[in-house]
Amino acid sequence: MIRLNSFVKILSVGEMSTKKLNRIAFLCPIIALIFAVNGNAQYEDTNSNSTCTSDIYSDNSYLKKANSFFAYDDVYLKFDCSISTPGDHTINLEWTSPKGELQRNSSHSFVINAHQSYVAFFSFKLNRKGIFSQILSGEEFAASQYGEWKIISYLDGHRIGENLFHIVK
Repeated sequence: MIRLNSFVKILSVGEMSTKKLNRIAFLCPIIALIFAVNGNAQYEDTNSNSTCTSDIYSDNSYLKKANSFFAYDDVYLKFDCSISTPGDHTINLEWTSPKGELQRNSSHSFVINAHQSYVAFFSFKLNRKGIFSQILSGEEFAASQYGEWKIISYLDGHRIGENLFHIVK
């Protein structure tokens, strides 16, 4: 599979003319659609001089990037930030199924005292059907769990990107 790096840059409104803002407002949904096909995401906030990236991995060594998994596999996400704004920060993740339904919400709070890097790790495993459903269907996992999943990332309440991965049979 082709893997693209996405990049979203948040600019200060005071630095731009109305004409530039209108162009950006028009292009943002298009840019978001283009970059939604990637397995990793990157975010830069020029006001606070913070940068965050996130990548999906196949195991908890966080060495092998992946975007395709079997239903039995664990999915691992590494969130790596360089933050220059001291204070309390929170990373929130929404794990969304192929049907667009929120399956899990992960949250991690941390404190930055000075400009520093911060790394957070997350993991996800599909839920199996109940024993009676497994007996009746002959399947351990619901058919709706196969397909393209989305992880939407937020830093301090601001949506900063998304990662996509696939669950295959």
